[in-house]
Amino acid sequence: MREPTIARNYAEALFDSGERTGSTDLYADLLEAVAGAIEADETVRDFLESPRVPKAKKQEVLASALKEHAPQQFLKFLDAVVKRGRQG
Repeated sequence: MREPTIARNYAEALFDSGERTGSTDLYADLLEAVAGAIEADETVRDFLESPRVPKAKKQEVLASALKEHAPQQFLKFLDAVVKRGRQG
């Protein structure tokens, strides 16, 4: 029961950020793309879920992959998700 509550909190934080910046649709598209990549590619999924991969490396790879497409606020959101181990 705790996991859905945590996920909802993260979703609400991202939605609020999108509302403040007028980027709600962009954030939704980016989040869907990231989730789709994780679902579609076992290598990406294993990399992000592995406790052996340092969180800083995960953050670096995500930022590098999305820097051309995602605003800084969205990248900060992903950083927070990874930092707290919630990327699953």
